[in-house]
Amino acid sequence: MGHVFRVQYELVKYVDTEFNNQTITEKTATRLIHGYRALLSDPELHLLLYYGLSSFAPPDFRDLIDKYGLLYGLLDKNPRFVCYRIPELCFYPETLAEWHRRHPPNPKKEPPNE
Repeated sequence: MGHVFRVQYELVKYVDTEFNNQTITEKTATRLIHGYRALLSDPELHLLLYYGLSSFAPPDFRDLIDKYGLLYGLLDKNPRFVCYRIPELCFYPETLAEWHRRHPPNPKKEPPNE
């Protein structure tokens, strides 16, 4: 599996470098990352989540995963599952913030006055 993660890292790092060098626009970088993210299955997203936290990953890979929202595919499946079953998302603060934007807390409903 190491070769898969190295390719993923190099792809995201290339897009990030080109965007930082202003070779490509933000819109182009976003479209490239969205296209790549669409190719990832749920099991691959879960592996990517844990690989980004492991000591095997390049030091900046977790930040790139978070910066470009590679784990957003996990957020839409089942919000309750994500919140309670994947506590490791706290290590991806931008992804966790996006989860909270997509799923704001339900306001408490006051009982009707009788």
